[in-house]
Amino acid sequence: MDGTVAQRVGELDAESSEVAEDAQHALIAMGPEVLNELIAAVPGLGPFGQLCAI
Repeated sequence: MDGTVAQRVGELDAESSEVAEDAQHALIAMGPEVLNELIAAVPGLGPFGQLCAI
C-alpha cells in the first residue's frame, strides 16, 4: 500500500471523527486509484472506519 494511502486508511479508524472525516475526504480526492487498496483494508477497520470507507 502506498504510504500516503495507508496512512489515510489508518486514519479512518481514528478516535476523532474529525480526523477520520479528513482522511475520508483526502482519499476521495485521490480518486479511484486508491480503491483496490482501500477495499483490501476494509475488513481490518472498525465499524466507523468501515462506514467512512463506504
